[in-house]
Amino acid sequence: MATDSDSARTGVPGLDAERMRAESTDRESEIESQPHRCQLYIAGHSVHWIQAKLSLEEAHRQGRLIAVDGDLLTVDFGDEVKQYRNCTANRLLEIVGVGGDVSICEGYSVLRTPSSDGHYLFCIADVHETWVPCDYSPLSSASPEGLAQRVETHGGFMVSGEQVMRKLGDAPR
Repeated sequence: MATDSDSARTGVPGLDAERMRAESTDRESEIESQPHRCQLYIAGHSVHWIQAKLSLEEAHRQGRLIAVDGDLLTVDFGDEVKQYRNCTANRLLEIVGVGGDVSICEGYSVLRTPSSDGHYLFCIADVHETWVPCDYSPLSSASPEGLAQRVETHGGFMVSGEQVMRKLGDAPR
């Protein structure tokens, strides 16, 4: 349940910064143990935590998943049917099934679907945009130069602040 202290810490009702940091650390550990996870933070690929947080503050269109074919997913909004791409569309299908409820925040390219412990998020791409295949290459350097290069080549990265500080030599070991 959201509390006033949650909002005070993060500026977003119900978004607890401490919990978000802990979950981010857990995700980073999980990411490191999953070598075949797409490393792109561009439309249609991995959701970045900043993108996820920003999407909470925006309107979402409610719809139903009506089809998945490879990386192509189709959503019926009632007054309109739209198609998007996502590199893990089959995972979405496993979670919600055909006819399952989804909500779309097009401004941040996020598809959200309810789960027993919150929501699953998927980054979506406009079906008419050029599709970029997944890139599974892991982050090879947490140096400032390496991270800047990763932003240019992959649209972003996720690495703990502790890892960055260690690389810079400023963190206790």
